[in-house]
Amino acid sequence: MSHPAPSESAPERVSEAVATRLLARASELDAAHDTRSSVVELRAAAAAAGISAHAFEAALAEVRETAKANTLRTARHRRTWIRAAIVALVLAAGMLTVIAQRTPRNVAAASGAPMHEEAVLLRCIAADDAAALIRPLLTLPTNQLVLSSSASRTLTIRATTQQLEQVKAALAPYEAAGAPSCAARR
Repeated sequence: MSHPAPSESAPERVSEAVATRLLARASELDAAHDTRSSVVELRAAAAAAGISAHAFEAALAEVRETAKANTLRTARHRRTWIRAAIVALVLAAGMLTVIAQRTPRNVAAASGAPMHEEAVLLRCIAADDAAALIRPLLTLPTNQLVLSSSASRTLTIRATTQQLEQVKAALAPYEAAGAPSCAARR
């Protein structure tokens, strides 16, 4: 929408305050249309508007300084976010490591590997001592360890094949001939 320009023969006069508001609003409207002006054009417009060269240069210096400060602030803000993201990634990796260390080492067993039940006859080590020794190896919720009350030297273990092998390996030094636990039992 264009407005007819007033005739040059009868120029319209406005106060300085109105002229300032008018030029500011015209500048806003120009900016809304994403038009860009060169510093040379702005200097000429300022001179035409009666703005001194000294005042224009001071305003230009302030605008440039503000733009530079905003750029630095934006870069600093971006670096802060990058640092925060790195810290978050490191923390997440640490938490995943902790979780991985707390989960059963035998992932196949945790996902439904077959369980086997086996009775172990203890020759040397006491059943309570053997149970205390092997409990840390039985980490799955489906594991069972039963101390027989009628046969005090028998443990019944429900575990995966791999866990049963680990249990036997843990008990072997205590059940071997010549082990201190065998000597104490005799």
